[in-house]
Amino acid sequence: MDSPQGSVTEELREQLSRRGWAVTATDRSITACKHEWPAQLKVVVDPGGANRPSMLGLLVDFRSMPLHGERFRDIFNNEREDIMRGLGEFRARQMREDSGWTDGVSDRAFLRGVDGGVSRTTEVVLFDRCPEETGEAILERFNQESSRLVETGGEIASLLQRAYNRAVLRNDAPVSNLPEVIASANAPTSPVIVGDSSYPWRR
Repeated sequence: MDSPQGSVTEELREQLSRRGWAVTATDRSITACKHEWPAQLKVVVDPGGANRPSMLGLLVDFRSMPLHGERFRDIFNNEREDIMRGLGEFRARQMREDSGWTDGVSDRAFLRGVDGGVSRTTEVVLFDRCPEETGEAILERFNQESSRLVETGGEIASLLQRAYNRAVLRNDAPVSNLPEVIASANAPTSPVIVGDSSYPWRR
């Protein structure tokens, strides 16, 4: 990782590894999770660059959940204000089935809006704190935000553990392409909401 962004992500990878986090790093971004978290939940940090914004937040990957996370999504949408209250201001962006990303909505619209919450066509959702800091400055911002991320991540992890058994929560097969997924989040497109039927899911 010879680029300036690569040195930042490498330094952050080392910091988190020393704290006991499981970390995957590229020269553009890192994904990390605490060992007790399900595979579908990650912290995402991208120090940004000349042509892209920085990112710092939580990501939930629905692709390995039964019925694309129908059970988790329904409970999360009902409890989202309580679950997300500790994160502070954020922008929620959702990757659709066609791998395109919505432009995103504010935390207020996501939590309290009529059409808020996670869509039934969502594959991945990103709760981005939208930091102004880029490059090395993202390291200090991460340290300032880490308690928020851990607290809210713990709430999401707890809900996942309520919804699914261990076999589901250990399934990280789709996670291998997360660096590409995260990179694609920097090319937003307009949201398209497609209706879908609701299916019951039992643990």
